[in-house]
Amino acid sequence: MGTKLSPTGTKPPYSSISLPKRNQPPPFFWIFRNIEYFGTNLRIRL
Repeated sequence: MGTKLSPTGTKPPYSSISLPKRNQPPPFFWIFRNIEYFGTNLRIRL
């Protein structure tokens, strides 16, 4: 299992992008930002 996970995490760029979540802000931050962005779009539409 570990031997399969380590090469997949190092070789493909997609996994490397999904792996550095530790440095990225918490998920609720993105959810709040998405809600705020969606709310602004609704205000513009309305």
